[in-house]
Amino acid sequence: MASAMFNKGKAAIMDGSIDLLTGVIRAMLMKSSYTANVDHDYVSDISADEIYTPGTNGYTRQTCASPTVTEDDTNNRAAFDCADQAFGSITTGVTIGGVLYYVQTGGSDATPTNDVLLCYTEYAAGIPTNGAAVTNVVNASGVFYLA
Repeated sequence: MASAMFNKGKAAIMDGSIDLLTGVIRAMLMKSSYTANVDHDYVSDISADEIYTPGTNGYTRQTCASPTVTEDDTNNRAAFDCADQAFGSITTGVTIGGVLYYVQTGGSDATPTNDVLLCYTEYAAGIPTNGAAVTNVVNASGVFYLA
C-alpha cells in the first residue's frame, strides 16, 4: 500500500475528537521497509518502523505548522494542508520510505499509545539519508483530502 489514511484517524476526524486546525499534528519519517496498515491506531503500533529513535542521528519528529482545511468544490472534496517539514541533517544509514502524520495528544511524544495515526505518504523512490538536510515537501493538493 503506497499511501494510506488510517481508520482510527478518519473516525476521530468524523466524531470531532480530532480538530485538524487546533490539534498538534506531527510528522515522522518511516523506513523504506514500512508498509502502512490502515488498521493500526496509534504511534506505538508503528514506532519500530521509524527511521531512527527520535533524538538520535540528527533526527527529531516535526510539528506541522500553518494547518489549513480547504473546501474544494471543483474536485468535490476537502483538503488538509500544512507547511513543509524541515527535519534537518540526518545521519547516513537508512532509506526514508515516506512520512507519517499523527495527532499528538499528551503534550509530548512520551505517550505514543494515545497519539492517533492520520495518514502515510510513501516516497516512490525512497530517500537515502546521507548527512544532508531532509525536508518533506507537502504535495500542492495538501497532505490528505476527504472526498
